[in-house]
Amino acid sequence: MLECAPSAVSERHQEATLATDERFELAIESLVAGLDYVRAAPRGEGPLELIACRPAVDERIEVEAAELDIQGGLVGDSWSTRGTSPNPKAQVTVMSARAAAVIAVDRSRWALAGDQLYVDLDLSPGNLPPGTRLSIGSAVLEVTDQPHLGCAKFTSRFGAAARELVNSPEGLALNLRGINTRVVEGGALRRGDDGTLVDTVATRIVAWLRTFEEYGIPADRAQVAKLIGSDGKRLATVVAEAAGHALDSGRAEEIDRRAGEIYGELNTDPNVLAGATELLQSLDAHGLRWAIATSSRSEQVEASVTALRLSRRPKVIDGSHVEHAKPAPDLLLHAARELDVEPSRCWYVGDSVWDMKAAGAAGMLAIGVATGSATAQELEDAGASFTAGELTELIPLVRGL
Repeated sequence: MLECAPSAVSERHQEATLATDERFELAIESLVAGLDYVRAAPRGEGPLELIACRPAVDERIEVEAAELDIQGGLVGDSWSTRGTSPNPKAQVTVMSARAAAVIAVDRSRWALAGDQLYVDLDLSPGNLPPGTRLSIGSAVLEVTDQPHLGCAKFTSRFGAAARELVNSPEGLALNLRGINTRVVEGGALRRGDDGTLVDTVATRIVAWLRTFEEYGIPADRAQVAKLIGSDGKRLATVVAEAAGHALDSGRAEEIDRRAGEIYGELNTDPNVLAGATELLQSLDAHGLRWAIATSSRSEQVEASVTALRLSRRPKVIDGSHVEHAKPAPDLLLHAARELDVEPSRCWYVGDSVWDMKAAGAAGMLAIGVATGSATAQELEDAGASFTAGELTELIPLVRGL
């Protein structure tokens, strides 16, 4: 276990230093002038610039390496011992390194903000909405919906203007004060490790939200999340209609293609869902035919397929192969024909409501895996005959066939 402890490569900040230094307290105009620098942060991947452990209230230790634990958060940090019941939605706080640079001015004062991780990444809700997963080192964090705001201590350390800015609509739109996260996969991390968006569902949501913003169509995350997995043109049309915009087929196609382009820019090095590669290898080992059926465009699929590191190229049936993607059964029926298997003898595994509806329409056994934006109950309501929390739970079923 790597613990937060002082060493030759760490710095300790004691309570006496946690006060405003007027040399570094900026006026609101100077702080606002630095916002363009914050906005220019990388959106898909950026380095972890600083790790700050808080072994006690008003104490900071900067370390080169640390470990994140699912139960305790940052190992050696006082989060788990603060108060009678630590907030699980605020297990690990993350601040933009650029925001820290603008607000704290001097790098030696970043840790006074009180956050544990400082990463050079766009932390805005448009880029990292709640539910997004962020990989740093071998650990994975999930952004929660717990607001992170400037408080009295923040004012005492950086001044009233800094607190006013981070809590303003402009500051909240950038998450200047930072984000709250929880640990979903424990692991080690070091300063310099890249923070990377890893959840393809969350990445797809971000891509769609940016696309709708470009086209001037109001949309929110919850609305888009419920449509992930369905035909892209249908998704564009449904969201646009809800916002009072009518789309013809050509415009819907254009928006779908643009969302795919943005997704491709973000999905450069996706993490594989736990058990995915092992499940597919198990299918091969037992002589069971399988294919990937996805509503995505072919150019969006390549990075995810490559990340599986399979010994052979799988059959991939994407949205370009059919006129109507999910929830229509066309994709699944096409895949069954490619595999030369009757649909009634097929299992279809998916993580969205649209997957389950498409499987039912195709006459296939629908198996839901609650790794996307849909809950197990929502998958069951949409027709799943069986649900699992992750793909690893399906491997014993394959071995028992």
